[in-house]
Amino acid sequence: AAPAGIFSGAIALQANPGAHLIGYNYEKEVGNIIVQCYGKNVFMVDVSFADWRDMHSLCDVAKSVTWIDHHASAYRQMELHGTPLKYGNFELVRQLHFETENWGAARWTWEYFFRGRALPPIIEAVAAYDVFRDYGSEDWKNIYFPLRFSTGQFRTPQEVLRHFTFSGNEDGLFRDMVRSGRSIAAYVDSENEFVVN
Repeated sequence: AAPAGIFSGAIALQANPGAHLIGYNYEKEVGNIIVQCYGKNVFMVDVSFADWRDMHSLCDVAKSVTWIDHHASAYRQMELHGTPLKYGNFELVRQLHFETENWGAARWTWEYFFRGRALPPIIEAVAAYDVFRDYGSEDWKNIYFPLRFSTGQFRTPQEVLRHFTFSGNEDGLFRDMVRSGRSIAAYVDSENEFVVN
């Protein structure tokens, strides 16, 4: 999974310490996942099912389903299948204006679980990179893009939580990750230049 999904999972786990995380990559088989959700409160963050009928199967067995995502194509599938109208246990957490408020799901996940708390810089940067927000800007070149290299080291939400508690006291770690990301980005650029020349 990409850093945005992993950080979204870490936020959900931070807010629900006893939760059981189920990793899922788009277009994979979901039958086993749906069985594990029977009678549970389910939070789907930064992902949807490739076949939207699987979401209906999930709603059939889960106590509740809260879906936090930013993919416009998935929203279109949800609207096409009328999910919110058919299922009273389905909650949609969505950004209303894709054009003006385009952020990755990590930001929407943070705002859902930690409403009113300041958005940590690491979450802002991960969410911005996820949707190529401000592509080409100084923030893009100096923070969002380089940070992708260093956040890519995290393979699970639990790994993220071993480094970040999202307590507001992690500015030094954030700066170190940006700095190391810049070094990696510079190295990759030089290697690419060598290959091209």
